[in-house]
Amino acid sequence: PGIYFGKREYRFYPHGTLASHVIGYTKVDKFDVNYAEISGISGVERAFENKLAIKNSSKVMNNSIHLSLDLPVQAEVENVLKEWQKRMGAKAGGVVIMNIHNGEIVALASSPDFNANKGRGELGKDKDSSIYFNRVVQGVYEMGSTFKIFSVAQGLEKDLFTLDTLIDTRAFRINSRNIEDKYKFNYESSIYEIIVRSSNVGSARLALMVGEIGLKEIFSKLGLLEPVRLELREANTTRPILPKNWRDITLATVSYGYGISVSLLHLAKAYAILGNGGFDIEPTILKKNHNSQSGSRVLKKTTSDEILKLLEAVVTDQRGTARILRSKYYRIGGKTGTAEKVSLEKRGYQKDKVVTNFVGLFPLQEPRFVIAAFLDEPENNLLQEPCRYASCTVVPMVKKLIERTGPLMNVTPDHQALMFYRGL
Repeated sequence: PGIYFGKREYRFYPHGTLASHVIGYTKVDKFDVNYAEISGISGVERAFENKLAIKNSSKVMNNSIHLSLDLPVQAEVENVLKEWQKRMGAKAGGVVIMNIHNGEIVALASSPDFNANKGRGELGKDKDSSIYFNRVVQGVYEMGSTFKIFSVAQGLEKDLFTLDTLIDTRAFRINSRNIEDKYKFNYESSIYEIIVRSSNVGSARLALMVGEIGLKEIFSKLGLLEPVRLELREANTTRPILPKNWRDITLATVSYGYGISVSLLHLAKAYAILGNGGFDIEPTILKKNHNSQSGSRVLKKTTSDEILKLLEAVVTDQRGTARILRSKYYRIGGKTGTAEKVSLEKRGYQKDKVVTNFVGLFPLQEPRFVIAAFLDEPENNLLQEPCRYASCTVVPMVKKLIERTGPLMNVTPDHQALMFYRGL
């Protein structure tokens, strides 16, 4: 009998839960009476296992990893997300902020989070394994009206219409299914109004004009048909859920975000391309030494410029679905999305359970960042009547996030934003 002392590898995380889903988790991989080795099973710990592992330290000249995350911004994002999730009674949520020119992810938060300093232990009745699930990267959801901008982008690319073109916005039927709007529109509405007021009918008409080939083409250019290329292994295995066929009814519903499911990171990348002048980008969690555009052009600059005008109008127009986002500090543009969740018990959707999301770009005088956020099953009970739409759940959260993190990212307040805010 005796006491044995052996080497034990251990990873300590001084910031606790901060950026837990990016940094990831480790497990004891090999052990004996006098030694134990760990290995990464998620996040950066897994993605850079060969570089970070002690057993490989002698083979790697420089085994340090410099992430693109801005810790003050990350901390603020996580605090606001947790606060708003609690306030809205949401099951979960996620936020990602990314540089639209070089793809650097400045902040990525998934809630609920976890503390990697604490062992996972056995999964029992009281153990919630979903906390380890990165909802920004791994979760795929029907995103609702944030998809409406894509048909418009393709139409502008192919010179099918302008923002002033009038489209029939009367309710119609496809394959015995009604396509209609919650709010009343005129017989004809401009594409500007279709996006600003978020018309399902108008969006469906645009998708039918663009057609299957056109819709698939814009989705492909924006990276919505394949996994997002990212250093994290979780992203590389997260495939969008695509329609089995692309009939007219499919084109109609996909145009307003039903029948197709993507991750929040997919949305962030797509809007980044729309807002950066039309250049392809690859999101990254590694710090780059440059801020220049590196990807090839996939959209015309004129298309990007028109889309930016449209997205800003969603915020500045009094009829816009994101008008509450109007800020006295920054010019912001974006699109709201509210999607009912699929029922697991019967065919169809649950009207009382939704996923709300918003994707925005700022500051619009010189676009630098995209912010994408979502809440799972939120309900705002702080108003006169309960509200589940994105405009009253996730949009106020995004406004708070932008106004708090903007100064941390050296985004200078804009005089023109104050003029917009005052209505001058």
